[in-house]
Amino acid sequence: MTSQAPTVSAVITSYNRPDTLVQAVESVLAQTRPPIEILVLDNRSDFDVNELLRPYEGRVRAWRNAENLGVSGSRNAGAAAAQGDFVAYLDDDDEWMPEKLERQAAKIGDALMSVCGKLRVPGDQLDVLPEQWIEPDDLKRGNAFCGGSGFFCRKALFDKVRFDTALSFGEDWDFMIQAAKIAPIFYQAEPLFWYHLPLEKPSLTNAVKRMRPQDLERRFAAAEKNKAFLGDHFYRRRIAEDALAFVTSRPDPLDFVAYSIRRAGLGATASVLSDRIFRRFSRQARRSNPG
Repeated sequence: MTSQAPTVSAVITSYNRPDTLVQAVESVLAQTRPPIEILVLDNRSDFDVNELLRPYEGRVRAWRNAENLGVSGSRNAGAAAAQGDFVAYLDDDDEWMPEKLERQAAKIGDALMSVCGKLRVPGDQLDVLPEQWIEPDDLKRGNAFCGGSGFFCRKALFDKVRFDTALSFGEDWDFMIQAAKIAPIFYQAEPLFWYHLPLEKPSLTNAVKRMRPQDLERRFAAAEKNKAFLGDHFYRRRIAEDALAFVTSRPDPLDFVAYSIRRAGLGATASVLSDRIFRRFSRQARRSNPG
């Protein structure tokens, strides 16, 4: 007697993106290893999600949350409702590559969680790291590995870990820290989803660019929560990196530098700034000398 292959539930969280939501659903339906169910959790969008997805009736189960739960609350609700052995997440503005579920299911082994590389579009920028396992210490510098659209988790993991609904920023990073403390996370070093960069539409990136220094405290919540785990060096570094995000594109960059010095210290601020200057000149050098 052969054991039954483990099953996968696809969970899509959505808010006010009807066009890209349809693309996301289509990418799940195109999987070479289909999930046993596709759950769409809508955070009270301005459109009727059931009407939008009526052409997929019988293949997609969608519901409108009683209140806006945020992405973390929706992901937790999706995991609770999922019937599969694994839960795979997809943001409504991203798309899975056709073999995404098949390849992650084949490689996860005994791990509780798997993440993967991605392809940023437009521009076809490959985002893959030469890693295999992610340990807790690997996450002290932040989450350079994967966003939620690459998360592939055993349902049993949610008995021990939840997305923190108190966090407006850094919820993916925080979830990975908590998961990695339980067991190493498997990293699949290949692109398995398309990450759509925001263009003119409202986005988290644009919201951060509009923040004033005093608005940044919300961005520090994940670092504050994990301060003991990070230790003083990485905690200060995380604060400085968040304070100096997009600093060169702001109309008042010196205000953010001064804020970073007050909040994280001169050493962490200088280190982050020097790293960013080095990376900027390196990119310019590569563009000038492509050969």
